[in-house]
Amino acid sequence: MAKRSKAVAKRGRTAPKPPKVAPGELLTLFDFVRYAVSRFTEAKLVFAHGTTDPVAEAAFLVCETLHLIPISSRLLRPRA
Repeated sequence: MAKRSKAVAKRGRTAPKPPKVAPGELLTLFDFVRYAVSRFTEAKLVFAHGTTDPVAEAAFLVCETLHLIPISSRLLRPRA
């Protein structure tokens, strides 16, 4: 009985859908990292184990997904 009531409670809440990305909009690694950073920021994620900011986390996840050596998030920041 408890499981059923939890299932009913979950139906009322719907997770927001991510914004649609047009085909060909994400072409480079930087595009994917930038998109991930915007989604992480929108979700108000907290970073603690290994990374301290959304840029580092996004760079790590994109590179790991593509089986690449993770790039330094410093390379993604604009130079002053």
